[in-house]
Amino acid sequence: MNLSRKETEDNTSRCAAEAKKLIEDVQIEAHNLDVLEREAAEILKVWPFDSPVSSNSKVEDFGIAGKCLKTWWQNDFL
Repeated sequence: MNLSRKETEDNTSRCAAEAKKLIEDVQIEAHNLDVLEREAAEILKVWPFDSPVSSNSKVEDFGIAGKCLKTWWQNDFL
C-alpha cells in the first residue's frame, strides 16, 4: 500500500513539474511574440511602401517585410 502511494506521489510530482515547465515555455513564447509584434510595428512604420497604390503591391510589400522580420527574429531568438 505504501509503495503504491509513493508511486502516485512521484507521478503527481512529475506531472506538476512538467505542467510548470509547459507554463513557463508558453510565457516565454508569449514574451517573444510581444517582442516580435513590437518589432514588426517598428519595421512597418519605416518600410518604404513606395510602390503604386494597389492592393497587390501592398500585399507583396507586406510579405517582403514579414520575411525580413522572420529572418531577423530567427537569427536573434532561435
